[in-house]
Amino acid sequence: MHNTVASGMAVVYAVIVIGLPKFLPSMPRVFVILGWVYVGVIVVLGVFFATGYYNLTAVELVAGLLIFSWIILFLRNADSAGARRILAVTA
Repeated sequence: MHNTVASGMAVVYAVIVIGLPKFLPSMPRVFVILGWVYVGVIVVLGVFFATGYYNLTAVELVAGLLIFSWIILFLRNADSAGARRILAVTA
């Protein structure tokens, strides 16, 4: 059960990153690229786990930290994008 939920977290994160430009076109391009880099690192971690180089705990720890740090950055960027939109409307 735990492994399924942990894998699901990574899949949902990848779907959000892939759809981000469509969901929120006002997001900065650098942030979208950072999301893709994080997805790439998580995929590499998955390959390391599949080949036996890393254990599942290490993969979950690093993937969880990356995803949660991305969420923090997402909240900051979403707030900034909202502020830019308000300034554009009032200007």
